[in-house]
Amino acid sequence: MGETEKLTAEEHRAKAQKHFQDKEDSFARCDTDGFLSQWASGLSGQLEARKAELAEAGWTSTFVGLFRRSDGARVKAKLIEGRFGPCWAFCDEDGRFTGRFIGHSKGTKRSRIYKEGFELRDEQAPAQATITGQGTGLSGTAWVTVFRTDGGFPDNAVGA
Repeated sequence: MGETEKLTAEEHRAKAQKHFQDKEDSFARCDTDGFLSQWASGLSGQLEARKAELAEAGWTSTFVGLFRRSDGARVKAKLIEGRFGPCWAFCDEDGRFTGRFIGHSKGTKRSRIYKEGFELRDEQAPAQATITGQGTGLSGTAWVTVFRTDGGFPDNAVGA
C-alpha cells in the first residue's frame, strides 16, 4: 500500500484542485509560453481526481475477468497486450504464464473465448491510478490510467 492510499478522497480532491489552479495561474501569467507546466499541472490534477474516486470506492475499480461458463469460476488468466493486441494469458498455480493464450474479444457465441468454454464478466478488483504514456519528448503522449493491483486475477481464481 502506497502513501497515496492513506489520503482521503477530500485530500486527493484538494491536491487536484491545486494542480488545476496552478495550470490556470501559469496561463494567466504567461499565456501559452508555459504550456508544458500547464499540461503537467492539468495531468497531475486528473491523476489526483481519479485517486479521489478510487479512495471513495475503497481503492477498487471494475475490470473485465475471464470465467468458465461451466461453473462460473474465475480463471487464473491475466489480460495482457500481446503481439496482435489484447489477449488472455493463462497462469499456473504460482501465477506464472503457462504459454497458453486466447485472444481478447467481446465473448460472443461465435468467439473463440465462448467456443473454449469461457465468458467475460465484470469484476471488482483492488486498483490504483498512475500516469502512463508512450513516445518521447513532445511527440509522446501521457494519460491517467487505472490498473489492477492484484496481479491480474483474484486469489481465489482457479486453473483453466
